[in-house]
Amino acid sequence: MALQGPPAGGAQAYVLAPGDLLEIKVLQAPEVGGTVRVGPSGTVALALVGELRAQGLSLREFEAALTEALRRYIRQPLVQVVLKEPLGQRVSVLGEVARPGLYSLLQGRALVDVLSMAGGLGPEAGPYCLVQRPGVGTIRVALQEALQGGFILQPGDVLHVPRARGVFVLGAVNKPGRFILRGRTSLGMLLGMARGLKPQASKGRIRIYRSGPGGGVLEVNYGRILRGLQEDVPLRDGDVVLVPTDPVKGFLTGFLDTIRGFFTFSKGL
Repeated sequence: MALQGPPAGGAQAYVLAPGDLLEIKVLQAPEVGGTVRVGPSGTVALALVGELRAQGLSLREFEAALTEALRRYIRQPLVQVVLKEPLGQRVSVLGEVARPGLYSLLQGRALVDVLSMAGGLGPEAGPYCLVQRPGVGTIRVALQEALQGGFILQPGDVLHVPRARGVFVLGAVNKPGRFILRGRTSLGMLLGMARGLKPQASKGRIRIYRSGPGGGVLEVNYGRILRGLQEDVPLRDGDVVLVPTDPVKGFLTGFLDTIRGFFTFSKGL
């Protein structure tokens, strides 16, 4: 018997889920068939057979189960099941993506595929996403892992990409402010984004303020990192980096600025 299936993967690959809309035809008893939706309990209600489980079955498996159930009433029943709307194979995408909404898993179950369908990550996307899975709870997934295709979504998942808190760098840098982390970011990389240290910066007393588990205050000697005597420090979303001013360097810098201003003023006379 010819059996129509979903456009991707075929009837054998597709697994029914609550919300799917089916068209059922029984040649010997048209009144048994019709258009039915898989209910929240994962079953469909049909004349003669009553409630029949559909969730978790492929179209062909469900067709075979319905055929077997009808044998009690019809001799050699001829049954055809067609998937009309695969609404059960969808996930919700929220947060920092270009196009939040509902997306079908027919074109791919990998999280990276769904993010692509949603137009990709927004400019404020954080370094991780949250997947709320029915019956399981909330799963935290690093976006670096997700973008490598390492996480598979399931029907009914809700994918949320939170806005990044960012990392703040303050003090004696040329461009203080908030920066969004993209993948693994170290202290040296962040200072590069901040256009480097000012001459009066105290390289040996840079402090990283970190909240959450394992948080606290981390003091870093950036001079040792520059000389290759210490590994660079990886940063986390939400870190605050403070680059203090060296008192001696600060005095000398201020003094030199005053001298330069004096000579500039003198030339203008």
